[in-house]
Amino acid sequence: MISPKRLTIRDERNRIQQIGLIGGNLYNLVYEWGGEIYNKDFTKCLLTTPEVKEAYSFWKKFIDSGATHRIGEEGSMSFVDEFKTGRAAMMVTGTWSITGLVRAMNGRRWDIALIPKQKRRVSQLWINTFTISPGSKKKKEAFKFLTFLTSKEMQNYFLGNKTLEEATMTAKKRVDRILEQIQTP
Repeated sequence: MISPKRLTIRDERNRIQQIGLIGGNLYNLVYEWGGEIYNKDFTKCLLTTPEVKEAYSFWKKFIDSGATHRIGEEGSMSFVDEFKTGRAAMMVTGTWSITGLVRAMNGRRWDIALIPKQKRRVSQLWINTFTISPGSKKKKEAFKFLTFLTSKEMQNYFLGNKTLEEATMTAKKRVDRILEQIQTP
């Protein structure tokens, strides 16, 4: 694995021109190290457990080495924008960023990889929903709009004008590649 620090580029005044690693849902780190955020009945926060401390210590090494930003150093760009503009070499994110990245990268090469496995492999499922407020005075219009957003026409738009079959095959190839990486010792 290439170290994010090696991918960080600084100018002659030691200012970061490209950060090695950016972003992320750091909850995954907690789960990968065998930790949890809360106990099973959500009555106790577990952020001080050894597993959580170990997970965040791992990320802190990237911060201390200059391979990633400290909180507040990012500036005005989101971490996704930093990656899209080439100001970040690698990014930890989720599936929600893929559509925007496909459009923004303009044919530049990029790919998806799994976060290196620690104590356990974690893949979170985040579900986004469309909702209509029970107090809405225009429920029928809102439902009509949501019907449009979930139509085949809009799904093709979100897929980058590929057919669902093409997008599914592209995703399947990427998943197959990831599974091969997992099974390789």
